[in-house]
Amino acid sequence: MLTPEEKKAAAVATRVMQIIVLALAAGVSTFLVVSIALRDPQGGSELGMYVVLFAVGAVAAALVIPVLAMAQARRAVAERKPAANNPYGANEAGQLLAAHQTQKIIRAALLEGPAFFATFVYMQGGPEYTLYITIGLILAILALFPFRRSIEEWLERELRTVRELQALRR
Repeated sequence: MLTPEEKKAAAVATRVMQIIVLALAAGVSTFLVVSIALRDPQGGSELGMYVVLFAVGAVAAALVIPVLAMAQARRAVAERKPAANNPYGANEAGQLLAAHQTQKIIRAALLEGPAFFATFVYMQGGPEYTLYITIGLILAILALFPFRRSIEEWLERELRTVRELQALRR
């Protein structure tokens, strides 16, 4: 069970993560609307296959890299290594929330890059499937949108894991 202080930190972190995820998705969405309006159907860009490769690579990276970063952060918390300038507090919960926020930003940013690339290729007259790749990547970014309850449940699980790691180190 989370303390009132931990619940408050989770609420603040959730709001910040919600803003970040929506802002990243909104940026790509805005560019997509502009690209549809300015599309050059005679452009015939040959970059479609590069879009596919870039998107697949970015999705794979978005699935792996943040997990590795979170595992490292979890170990640091378990080893009681202090975090500097943490807006959510220097306690374990605050450190975990900051790491989770970083994980979300990394994951969303890795998806945002190929979404912009696919949109640009579509605008230059690239294949229509690049439009669908963009839409899929925007939806993947939006799927990262956190809800307070899910963040609180995640934090409870992570705190249990950290405490188990600390018990193993004794």
